[in-house]
Amino acid sequence: MAWVGGKVPEVRSNQLIGPSSKWRVSEFIESESSSWKPELIRQRFVWKDACSILAMETPKGEVEDFRYWKYTKSGRFSISSGYEFLYNKVSEDTQYLDDHDLRVLRLVWRMNILPKWRYFVWKVFYDGLAVRVNLASRGMNCEIICSYCGSREKDLHHVLRFCSVAYLSWMCSPLRVDPLKNEAWPLKEWVRSYILLYHSEDGWNGGCVESFIALLWILWKMRNSRIFRGEGGHPGAVLNAMHGHLQEVSTFRARNEKTSIDGPKEPPGYNMVHIGREKEFHNNFVVQVDGSWDKKSGKAGWGMIVTTSCLLEGEESAGQHGRAVSSDHAEAKACLLALTWAADRRIDQIRINTDSAALVSYLRKEKVSDISILGTIGEIKTLGSTFRQCTILKVPRDEVLTAHNLANSCRNFGFSVF
Repeated sequence: MAWVGGKVPEVRSNQLIGPSSKWRVSEFIESESSSWKPELIRQRFVWKDACSILAMETPKGEVEDFRYWKYTKSGRFSISSGYEFLYNKVSEDTQYLDDHDLRVLRLVWRMNILPKWRYFVWKVFYDGLAVRVNLASRGMNCEIICSYCGSREKDLHHVLRFCSVAYLSWMCSPLRVDPLKNEAWPLKEWVRSYILLYHSEDGWNGGCVESFIALLWILWKMRNSRIFRGEGGHPGAVLNAMHGHLQEVSTFRARNEKTSIDGPKEPPGYNMVHIGREKEFHNNFVVQVDGSWDKKSGKAGWGMIVTTSCLLEGEESAGQHGRAVSSDHAEAKACLLALTWAADRRIDQIRINTDSAALVSYLRKEKVSDISILGTIGEIKTLGSTFRQCTILKVPRDEVLTAHNLANSCRNFGFSVF
């Protein structure tokens, strides 16, 4: 079972194949403390995978299993991640697309255009559209005569470039493209040359690139309308539809800009979240926290320092070492350490300073976008809700320097401070 970073962990060579095939993840978790059994894990798995397992979160209590998509941080499938997965798989076949083709696909993928246009261009380059010739080559019984001009529909080249409706549409469009120029070029090379040309002239999201892709898209949609619905699709209708789709792009962009402008904003200079019962800012008891993580080894340390207090005398601190899957995971563990420390001392009002904007963002959202720290963020929210006032505030790095040094020491020397 692929349960460690989307992969099956490697079993040590001294373990028997038969018994290892019956292992269950629950065997490696202490039922009472809901923590990993480090000795058993190191005994059964190779060192690298054992470290990865120990860095993972463990469920707190009974939690139902759920399916997740390992190609996104959130674990939730998206259309774009699915196409990216397929794109990477097909791109492994270097004999099909050269570097110039891949360059164009990366360029189009980063453009602020309709997502369906990106997928369409991707299919054009991989000859993945269901033209009649492609279907016939796969054994399907279908007529391969073009429904518009009566010529033999050879391939996608004919639909998007050489059919009479395509030729007239290109010639009458604002782009004034002559489809017969460089007639011997393959379709991929022809499309690639114009996209690179317009991009070099207009830059990112230039109007010519959009118009070129829009016309390709409309020619394909009109061809499908003729075949499946018996609708016309003459050059005038093609150009009118092209204009309408370009307007759709403008609406799409305006909507995205409005979302970013009208989204939730913090007061000037503040990036914070309130997770206590009272949504008020608190300054009387302040704790700075920070995490330290080494990507290569997975080792981590996290620490907290009381910086101002009217309740305690002297400087109070705590730090721990262990494993983490990311720097955000280490930052979250530092925050949880501070809350646990304060709750044990019956402190009911607290402000936690962190230099991690990601941590504040995770705590603000209802759904965590990184499945690897889902449990830790949930624990922070649950424990924070027991405080009267609990504010997590994003501050500059120099304001958590003491906690940062403590976290580094815990990670480097493998000790904890209580």
